[in-house]
Amino acid sequence: MKIFALVAAVLLTPPAVAADSSHTRIDMPGQNGPGWFLCDGIDAPFVALVGKPDAAGSVRIGLLDKNRPGASVTVRSYGLGRADPGAGQVYWSLTQGGRDAGNLHAFNPGAFGDPAAVRTPPFTSMALGDSRFQCRWRANTRLIAVAARRTLLVREDAAGRLIYESFDYAARPPIEQPDGVQRTTRASQRVTGGREAGAGGATTFAFANAGYGYVITVPATGPASLAISRGGRVIQRETLLAYTLAPR
Repeated sequence: MKIFALVAAVLLTPPAVAADSSHTRIDMPGQNGPGWFLCDGIDAPFVALVGKPDAAGSVRIGLLDKNRPGASVTVRSYGLGRADPGAGQVYWSLTQGGRDAGNLHAFNPGAFGDPAAVRTPPFTSMALGDSRFQCRWRANTRLIAVAARRTLLVREDAAGRLIYESFDYAARPPIEQPDGVQRTTRASQRVTGGREAGAGGATTFAFANAGYGYVITVPATGPASLAISRGGRVIQRETLLAYTLAPR
């Protein structure tokens, strides 16, 4: 009963909102399968791949170093404390060997201006040991995905039109905060006017710009992929390392 209560507290806090319908998948050596959320650091060169908490109250977190693209991800296990809510914020403590090892921080979707726009897990910062960083988070995000050299983001504007943005790891753009909650950086590439399609449990986002095409495919099972074409011919195809997808 105590284990059930702990898992319920972890997975059901903050209150049920649109983000609960999203799903995260991680496809990395040593960390493969369903995840909890992704934290793309905007003020530190890291991407954290946070796995689902298990029944024993532990969580596996993989850390990708943006300064070493292609290098293996360091994966460590942490004890996960109970959700500690207050003043529109929620914290989870992390421990290793009974000692403090950091924390996870999210906002309460009910405190956001438009709770329905909180479509991906609302984590905005985390700390792992001495490394503390803010997480990229945008309202109405439909997909955030981790590639070998960049992060990809698909979101909707106020009119529901799809926008594709990529953020190169080699770039160090300034932080942008549209309001007190959302946080991101200037995109390395931005394409508007995308199309979404779904068939057989798969979701596809397609964008076109100046003769180039960008297609992200999230299958019903297995890793997602990005295909880039020029003049209708695929010139690059990449398997994505992790993603969070929010349904339409």
